[in-house]
Amino acid sequence: PEPYVWDASFATDYHRLDEEHDVLFAQILAVSKHPENADNLATLQKGIHDHFLYEEQRYCAVPAYNCVDHKMKHYKFSVILEDLHVPVGCEEINWAKNWLAQHIKNTDHQYKTRLIGPDTGENFSGPLP
Repeated sequence: PEPYVWDASFATDYHRLDEEHDVLFAQILAVSKHPENADNLATLQKGIHDHFLYEEQRYCAVPAYNCVDHKMKHYKFSVILEDLHVPVGCEEINWAKNWLAQHIKNTDHQYKTRLIGPDTGENFSGPLP
């Protein structure tokens, strides 16, 4: 989307997951505005890592949900993201922006109404004990 911000069309209807998605949009935008800033890139990399750990714990608990394929999408994204270094190129930034937006709408929306129980835990605190 332009501008690159989370909006209600990305909602999964799970409070913590939606809040984390909103922050991930902002973290990618921060990298795009300052591709030379290593702290912004590190914050995004950690945010993605922690978000994926929590989200995977949530959807892998759903009976008959295709957990493996969803985790593989996360893994492929993470491997490329973790390999990025500053300055981050426009092509890589646009790839990350597009991947997150498309992933939420095409993959994460598949677990809407299917997760067991409400979201719990602090944002970006990783998986629950």
